[in-house]
Amino acid sequence: MTKKIARGLVLVMLSAFALGGCALFGDGIPDDQKGNYALIVSNIGERGEDMDQVSREQAMYHSRANIGWVNGKPQFPARTSLNILPGEYEFSVGLGCSNSASCRPSAPISIVVKAGYRYALTTRGVFVSDRMKPWKNENETPYKAGN
Repeated sequence: MTKKIARGLVLVMLSAFALGGCALFGDGIPDDQKGNYALIVSNIGERGEDMDQVSREQAMYHSRANIGWVNGKPQFPARTSLNILPGEYEFSVGLGCSNSASCRPSAPISIVVKAGYRYALTTRGVFVSDRMKPWKNENETPYKAGN
């Protein structure tokens, strides 16, 4: 193998690591600081279905849509969950990504998030729970603006 080809391969591998490697190392927030952040979780499937309404058998053929846009700007890398600081946000998930070359954004979901809470985005609305407790649907309450 010539030096030029070897250098090209190394450059390609480093670029791939730089683009995708950050997602492998987590969000970089120490566990003792996670209570200062809100956790946003997509519970919307790539086809626009509510993942809570999909049976266990069907769930293996469906995947969660990534949160691809925050406040109208692309989120890179797009993920199914995000840790964010408290504030007012608008989220959109990527729909149709598994069957097409480009994703289309969902309708924007506007919420005001508070530290220490988990916000589950669904087709039925946003559901809120304590991020420090194990995630169970019965612990969630519907999000209401101003609460």
